[in-house]
Amino acid sequence: MTSLNHPIGFVNWPVPTLGGKQFWTDVEYFAGWRIQQNTETGHYRLLDPKQIRHAWGNRLHCQMRLSRIREERELKPHVGKVVILLHGLSRTRNSLKHLARTLNDVGLYQVIPFEYASCRGTIEQHAKNLHSMIQHLGIAVEEINFVCHSLGNLIVRRYLHDHPMAGSGSSGYPKIGRMAMLAPPNHGSKMAAIMRYTGIFQVITGASGHALSIDWPSYSKTLAIPKFEFAILAGTGSRKLKWLNNPLLSETSDLTVTLNETKLTGAADYKCFPVYHWSMLYNRQVIDAVVRFLQHGYLVTAGEKTTL
Repeated sequence: MTSLNHPIGFVNWPVPTLGGKQFWTDVEYFAGWRIQQNTETGHYRLLDPKQIRHAWGNRLHCQMRLSRIREERELKPHVGKVVILLHGLSRTRNSLKHLARTLNDVGLYQVIPFEYASCRGTIEQHAKNLHSMIQHLGIAVEEINFVCHSLGNLIVRRYLHDHPMAGSGSSGYPKIGRMAMLAPPNHGSKMAAIMRYTGIFQVITGASGHALSIDWPSYSKTLAIPKFEFAILAGTGSRKLKWLNNPLLSETSDLTVTLNETKLTGAADYKCFPVYHWSMLYNRQVIDAVVRFLQHGYLVTAGEKTTL
């Protein structure tokens, strides 16, 4: 199964799957097809855009099968500008479907949702797999943009730390345009620190929960600040549901991340929205602001930019 030089595959029936969720992480993506690795067994599988499995075994086996499919179906490579979406802890790429739909409708970008087993594995491992996926996008990709929710932002920051030339456009490293950070725990998470004493928290969040809480002082040193334009969108809670707040957090928050935790020096724009940590993914104002920033470099207007 671990051989890199010989394809090792198993008999496959093209059966539908759940498409990833919490045990699979993308390592390659092409025209909606994805090669994923299982976090528990280490084996790989190839899924089509409808989440039907077409191969499973080691990585080389899945790569060879995808290569044949690309040729047989004349799949077109990624070209121009792409936007990579990263979901948050305990979430899946489905949580960003509204944002993905809007970006697709704009027609300026090819949208690539990065699925990763957020509750299993470390942020470092997720960043490594993100790098693998980026490296396999193809040379026709001219620019990469990121839109990330919560933990997804730290994965990109770890990727930038591990690959300091990323975003430079130099040989082997694609140019990075902009990044929209949605509710990023850029200074760790007080909520995670509070919840770390509960046994269920450790089970649900795994190594990522440790990184956000007790391991944060050391882990924060492995996160880079983007050298390209990035904006931060933070939540302050709903105006209609003022009674709904988090008694465990004394500061203004989206019930999960405080405003101070979202801030990061160097941001090209910063704005608060009356939304919660999860509801911002479905909020029209937030989604429109993300699209504006990717296109123009500001969340609302050029005259209303707030830099950090």
